[in-house]
Amino acid sequence: MLKRDNNQSDGSLDDLISFTSSINNDLKPPTKHKHQKKLKIPISILILTFLFCLGAIFFINHTQTVNATKASFIVKRDFNPKTTDLTKHASIKDMDKLKEYAENLSDSDKRAYYLKLAEAGRQAVQDQQRYNYLIDANGKYSTRLTEKRLTRDMDILDGEKKMNDRLPKYSYRSYWRYMDLIGSTQVVNYLHQHTNELFTKKGKVKKNVSFQQVDQLLYYHSKYKKKFQQSADDYNRLTLARKVLVKRQKKQEKKRRKEEAKKRKEESIKESLKRAQESSKAVQDSIKNAQNKQTANTRTSSATSISSSNDSSPSSNTDNNDNDDNDNDDAQSAEESSDDESSSSSYDSASMSKDISSILHSSRNNQSSEQ
Repeated sequence: MLKRDNNQSDGSLDDLISFTSSINNDLKPPTKHKHQKKLKIPISILILTFLFCLGAIFFINHTQTVNATKASFIVKRDFNPKTTDLTKHASIKDMDKLKEYAENLSDSDKRAYYLKLAEAGRQAVQDQQRYNYLIDANGKYSTRLTEKRLTRDMDILDGEKKMNDRLPKYSYRSYWRYMDLIGSTQVVNYLHQHTNELFTKKGKVKKNVSFQQVDQLLYYHSKYKKKFQQSADDYNRLTLARKVLVKRQKKQEKKRRKEEAKKRKEESIKESLKRAQESSKAVQDSIKNAQNKQTANTRTSSATSISSSNDSSPSSNTDNNDNDDNDNDDAQSAEESSDDESSSSSYDSASMSKDISSILHSSRNNQSSEQ
């Protein structure tokens, strides 16, 4: 019994010792290991801050590189190698993107260069769009094209000094493009006015129009019909007008032939009447001659003289009738010739050619002086 109790007392003592040691451990001051843990927090913050700064620097440098690369790509695609002219790929959207990329660049020189190029390029694209608007869906210059409108566009072009300085090649090309277009437009409008003079208000071809007028206008319009819708329309009108003239000519020819046939018929009737009169006269003369043979020689001679005088009088009347017919024919031909002259007197072929040459010559002189 005593032995068991001793064992129990030893176990309780061990438990007490372990409990006491655990309390002592809790009451001990912090060790060096916990102090190190507290130092790790600010060090981690510093490391994270450093890594964040490195990431920010890397991101900024990467953004700068991306913006510079994108800006350079737009410039190479939308401008010629010397950046003095646009290419067919240029658009307003591209110029706005170029401006956006340039504003985010830290390099002041590149930033200024790309910003100026974007502004000048935007102005040039707007000018190109304004010029393209002059062309209709058929690929020809619109009928709304006028010299006044082109001059107004030229004034806008001259006012864009930044485009002239930054894109000189495009500015020069656009300037002369407008100037050449102004001269051609003047000629087209001049031809259009003369074309309208050949037609009535209802669109019918006037009676005094000649083939020469139509053919000359067709010749000049053929030079501009591929580029100008107005000339193409006038060319079609003149083509139809020429067909009308051909029909008129055939109708007049048919009428002339009909009149000639009628005239020949009348002449044949006159000839037949004349032959009938002559035959009747011959019969009468033979009867008179038979009767006169029975009379005296003196009366025979007088009767012969009378019959000869009678023979001469109808022939003179016939001659007079022929002369009257010839006079009427001459009068009719004179009237026809006067009508032809009146139909062409209001038209001067040489004058039209001279006017067109003068328009083109003055346009070129204005271009040289303005340049």
